[in-house]
Amino acid sequence: MTTKTKSRSKARQPQKAWGLRAWSRSMAKLRVTEDSPDGLKLAFIFWNGLGRPKAFAKASVLEAWAPRLEKLTRRVSMPYSQFKWFLIWCTRLRDEDGANYGNAFTAENLRVAKNPMGSLEKQFAVTFHEIFIPRADKLVSLLQDRVQREMDDRSRTKPPIAVTWYDVIVDKDNPQPCQVEKARHMTALDERFPMLHPAPGEDMDGFVDRMFAPYAVFREWRCRKCEYGIGEDGDMDERVKWCRDCADELRMDVEDDLEMLLEVPTISCLGQW
Repeated sequence: MTTKTKSRSKARQPQKAWGLRAWSRSMAKLRVTEDSPDGLKLAFIFWNGLGRPKAFAKASVLEAWAPRLEKLTRRVSMPYSQFKWFLIWCTRLRDEDGANYGNAFTAENLRVAKNPMGSLEKQFAVTFHEIFIPRADKLVSLLQDRVQREMDDRSRTKPPIAVTWYDVIVDKDNPQPCQVEKARHMTALDERFPMLHPAPGEDMDGFVDRMFAPYAVFREWRCRKCEYGIGEDGDMDERVKWCRDCADELRMDVEDDLEMLLEVPTISCLGQW
């Protein structure tokens, strides 16, 4: 390898790394939500249907696709809520079991095309008017049911998003020091006093019944931290040494009982004169 070739190879390495960083930064600047313009939402649906190719994962690409997709919706006089299902249909490949809820032929063509949006525009008239529209009533309903089942399956297998006290209390746009301190305090309380949960293999109804049932019902329950042995009256399996948690709970119960016993009844001043 010559010196000139080495210098060229060294010059390409930073450019490749920069391209990856530029892709992540460009997508971070673009956030598509329900309040985004319809064209931008359609561009994201189209990019997502193609399998999220990294080559087009740029804000500039989605922003360039948005007006072109809006033009297609005006061309067929179809609102966003209906046109998005056409994009989902034409970019969906066959399922693993061979079922074809979309248009596998068009989906494969769009994936191998260097310019997917240009390819869609060229074949739009035939794909939309001659293939999609004649069977749209049946195709869209089946596709919607299939997509909904897939979303339900993912929601059951995907763990729920953890919500912290910081997310609930602190204003993300204008965080206040008092809000941050309150979130920190509530998080520390949760770590110090964690919430109770059902035991392994126990459903929620059984957990609630166990927690609110009288102590006599679960007399056989034993704390793993306390020590059991022969009590003062000679009975076996009596708690001879209480752990800190059980002792605090017992002390609070005794204090509550004493407050009720020592409570002075109120006497009306009527009839004293």
